[in-house]
Amino acid sequence: MFADAAYTKLADNVNQKIIPLQMNGGSSATATAELSLNPTGDTMFYITEVNANGTPVQNIGNFAYDATVSNAVLSLNRDSADPNVMITNASRSMVDANAKSVKTGDETQILPFMMAMILTAGVILILGLKCRRRDEIE
Repeated sequence: MFADAAYTKLADNVNQKIIPLQMNGGSSATATAELSLNPTGDTMFYITEVNANGTPVQNIGNFAYDATVSNAVLSLNRDSADPNVMITNASRSMVDANAKSVKTGDETQILPFMMAMILTAGVILILGLKCRRRDEIE
């Protein structure tokens, strides 16, 4: 949680400046933070994903994920409801901007299967024609 929109100053009025998300092999995690609010007005918080050192991941060129944050700017006061923030990561290795088809990880060669299918269809056609001729002769 940051005190500024440029994500340069960590917020002072939170119980944890960096809140680690414990995935434990899962695909989602939930964390709760305790905040100290300004008693006379709104308190602003700016949320983004950071590494263990507090560096925003969008500033790290070789970070393996693209992170998006919903509800990244919180303006809270004493009357605010409990806010929720969602951080979503998409693996950069799975996203290829130049790809013309979806990369599924299936590298099966399809040509041998197509050739076998065409050969089988040819054999069935030839056998069907032979049976027809034999029936016409009798």
